[in-house]
Amino acid sequence: MRKKGKKRPIRGLIIIIIGVLLLGGGVFAVQQYAYTQETGSEDPKVSVPKTEGNTKEKSDNSIASKAGEAVAALKNKDMKKLSALVHPVKGVRLSPYAFVDMKNDRVLTASQVENALNDSAKYTWGSFDGSGEPIEMTFAEYLNHFIYDKDYAGTDRIGYNQFFGKGNTKNNAFEVYTNAGIVEYHIPGVDPKFGGVDWGSLRLVFEESGGTWYLVGIIHDMWTI
Repeated sequence: MRKKGKKRPIRGLIIIIIGVLLLGGGVFAVQQYAYTQETGSEDPKVSVPKTEGNTKEKSDNSIASKAGEAVAALKNKDMKKLSALVHPVKGVRLSPYAFVDMKNDRVLTASQVENALNDSAKYTWGSFDGSGEPIEMTFAEYLNHFIYDKDYAGTDRIGYNQFFGKGNTKNNAFEVYTNAGIVEYHIPGVDPKFGGVDWGSLRLVFEESGGTWYLVGIIHDMWTI
């Protein structure tokens, strides 16, 4: 006859094993819940990006596409195409230097942009760096001197909400355009006799309205005194 007492260690071991399995399942359940809340996926092998991230990526791609259209239009002097990108209410503000001057920078409507090259009148576009003299030019002259003064469409140095060009003039773009996407086209200095200060940057500013990103600012930057 077997003694009943010999079964007790086996029963105890079985109880311990069952307890560990239950505890492990509980820990896994807690970890699984935390993972699901963090990633939006129940499967740790599948990471589902959050909707917010997807929306931002789509916005970035849209702005990049619009900027590409704008810089190509400027290169080709296609004002009709450029005007289609301009904000229908705010228009587009033109800044000859990095500092966006809300008081003195000229703002053009989409209609004015479309016909700008046909306008032979001279306007004041701000003040020259250094001398402080007024920048009095036709739009065509301003375009050549303070917008598309270099082949920005051909550069591979393109920054989204980051700036390559840094001169002595304060860059207040994000202070003025608080909800904008800014694309910079930058060309480094190439002439050794200028010590690298012959660089130039073209910044295109876009703001969203009704699900569409519109051009609201064109900022030119260069080395200033």
